[in-house]
Amino acid sequence: MFRKIAIAGAAAAVIVGAGTAALAASGSSASGTPTSASSSSSPDKTLGRFARRHPGIAAAISHHAVHGVIVTKDDSGKYVTHDGILGTVTAVSSTSITIKSSDGFAQRYTVNSDTKVRTKSDGKSATIAQVHVGDHVGVVGTGTGTPAATYVVDGV
Repeated sequence: MFRKIAIAGAAAAVIVGAGTAALAASGSSASGTPTSASSSSSPDKTLGRFARRHPGIAAAISHHAVHGVIVTKDDSGKYVTHDGILGTVTAVSSTSITIKSSDGFAQRYTVNSDTKVRTKSDGKSATIAQVHVGDHVGVVGTGTGTPAATYVVDGV
């Protein structure tokens, strides 16, 4: 039982940590745009609610987690799958980004007009064209399979 809790906590921490980094870099509150995974409540809002309800999980593990998945429930009762990763960019284009974490896990995300790209150094808005192979990034997205990137923070 403790192992299941620890694994769930680790997954939550990487997503909450990457999401928090994205929100901090953007200077905004937890209010992003809905994706196909959630039609009535933004994925960022449900993730932010989780972080506020379980601050100890993120604080205890956030500096050690490298990737994970967590499912939250939005305001309408629909489930939203959040995917997060911290790692190195192995491929990037105007429509996708692939990240490889330090444990060798790789995840591809779609990039669209709703994807917010920020630089950690100054928190300013950037474009996906400013992210390069070899950069260290944090990415948070929603969906399953190939999630849609909600936030990309370059320079984490």
